[in-house]
Amino acid sequence: MLHRSRGGFGIKLVGALAFVGSALVACGGGGTSGPPDAPVQVDAAPGIDSAPPTPDAAPDAAPPPDATPMSTVALTVPAGYSGTARQLDVVAVKHVPVAGPPDSILFLENNPVITAGGTISPALDTSALDGDFYVVVVLYQVGGGTFTPKSGVDYVAQTATAIHFTSGQVQDLGTLPLVLAP
Repeated sequence: MLHRSRGGFGIKLVGALAFVGSALVACGGGGTSGPPDAPVQVDAAPGIDSAPPTPDAAPDAAPPPDATPMSTVALTVPAGYSGTARQLDVVAVKHVPVAGPPDSILFLENNPVITAGGTISPALDTSALDGDFYVVVVLYQVGGGTFTPKSGVDYVAQTATAIHFTSGQVQDLGTLPLVLAP
């Protein structure tokens, strides 16, 4: 899981992609001794089951024990909502109003499906947060803002006070109502 923090996400992502690319070349992924269309046999590492998943596996199975713990929030959508959502951002900042990039990106989804009067319940990666932060939500609409919400077009929500986070702690942040940006 990549931690997306102020200014470092792009560098970490490029570094991760470069690492993956060089790992493929080092492992022989960049060139094989057979014809280009020949299948490549890859053996599973010791302790890894290489069998395909069974179709009767439970779809709501518990996450693996080493999965990043996620905090929760319920975002209520106004009953009169009629926009076309472009992006949902949930971020953590030390100060409001927000001025500049967030301290941490907790959740990001492009083209979310939004239902008027419904509730959105994103799982937030707060595992790296340590300290007091406001949680700020922006639901960007088609024709809305890009880095800041556009008044009367995009929807916003935020916690009334800063919330204390301890690294690795999971929290239920309650319910935040989305409202049109002022």
